[in-house]
Amino acid sequence: MSLKPTINDFVERRWADAKGELQKLDPDFVRRSEETVRLQGLGLEALDFSHNPKRRLSREWHILLEDCDELVRKASVLQTAIDCFIADSGGGMSSGDIGRRFFYHMQSWFIHAQALAEYTQRVFSSTTKLYFRDSETGKKIANRHIESVRCQVTRWVEQGRIKFVHATGKSLSTGITEDDLWEGSVAAGLTPQISHDEFTDPIMGEQVKSGKYRLLADANGTVLERTGRILQELEEDIAIQKVQADP
Repeated sequence: MSLKPTINDFVERRWADAKGELQKLDPDFVRRSEETVRLQGLGLEALDFSHNPKRRLSREWHILLEDCDELVRKASVLQTAIDCFIADSGGGMSSGDIGRRFFYHMQSWFIHAQALAEYTQRVFSSTTKLYFRDSETGKKIANRHIESVRCQVTRWVEQGRIKFVHATGKSLSTGITEDDLWEGSVAAGLTPQISHDEFTDPIMGEQVKSGKYRLLADANGTVLERTGRILQELEEDIAIQKVQADP
């Protein structure tokens, strides 16, 4: 596990537990799958999942695996948005393209963060239903962690959502008004599209390349860090449940 608990740490443990359960249901299927992966790694056989198990995991397991898969996808999308705030993410892109991409993700990252928070809550529910025999205990644990997500992630993200969706506070164009530049823009025929393409976006792109917005990337990255930490707290509850269930 990494020094800081991550979403992937939690998901990988669910895969390991699922494999342990499948081992009980159909050990021959697991053995044949492992052998296929081993041979494929040696370049001796193509990876093939066409053979079916004699017995499948429960519907509860399938729901949890589905939720975890989507959770990782949501985290990956958010990480991609955050990466666009830092200097080394542009590759061979022009400064204008980097600037346009920055503006896009600056005004949409919160959508991905909110989706991550909501899927994290789904994972809490599907995990506790599977791991806790006492449904009431499971619900209480799920609700406790769901409240942590709401307090530590959702409310923080909501601040960004309100700002851009409901147009509260100053917009990026307010500075033009404060600097008395609209008349010059109008007289010179600098429509918004021309201004963005030729000036604003390239300037922003250069600022991104200079590393000016790394702190912004770090701040938004706290969504992933907080989510990983809360999932680790659920992991600790699961460990306690396993000890108590062990005869």
